[in-house]
Amino acid sequence: MYPPPTFTSPRLLFEAMTPDDLDAMHQIRNKPEVMQWSLRKLPDQNLEETRTWLTKFISGENNHPPRTCYVVRELLPASTTSPEETPAAGPVIGNMGVRMEPAPTQRDDPGLTSSSSQQQQQQQQQQHSPSKDRWELGYIFHPDVWGRGYATEAVQHLSQKFFGELQAQMTEAFGAEATEHVEEGLWAITNHDNAASQRVLVKTGFAGPVEEFVEGDGTRCVVFVKYK
Repeated sequence: MYPPPTFTSPRLLFEAMTPDDLDAMHQIRNKPEVMQWSLRKLPDQNLEETRTWLTKFISGENNHPPRTCYVVRELLPASTTSPEETPAAGPVIGNMGVRMEPAPTQRDDPGLTSSSSQQQQQQQQQQHSPSKDRWELGYIFHPDVWGRGYATEAVQHLSQKFFGELQAQMTEAFGAEATEHVEEGLWAITNHDNAASQRVLVKTGFAGPVEEFVEGDGTRCVVFVKYK
């Protein structure tokens, strides 16, 4: 994993995810209402399941695709009005990451099918090439902070950070050979029924759905994209 630079938005602090975040991530990933929208679809049953996921995601092994991952913390209000006092970092309320993934129609899933018409597919191919890899955005937040606009704020600022410096830094860190076939843009995939996540993407400048597909288990998914 590429260790990303720390940065802030008005209400949030973004820090590289580390093994020290295990307990906090388990308190998010053990929630059925969170994980129902994930690729896994099931909550982590115990701390070891979360540890396995976290260890794999932050691993520096070369057989994992290029990626980077943040934990997101709430910034607590300063206790005084002094301009010298900076907000304190609160608890972890979510995590976000960007990783290189094949386009959905290129993934190794024998049940994966496109639900777009042939005409729609031709129109999409004029805009982008689904044979390439893509930088894909993912995020989850603790249910206790849903409805406060944190996801929108986080996606907006991380996507700006991605186009501003992260993309170039990851390309340099992982090498041109690993990233030379990456399609332009920042991509995001949501469950077809996850209207809340789709609203976040549209609010933050993502276009879509630009593609639809059905996973092997029958889950309908939609694809969004944002360009610099």
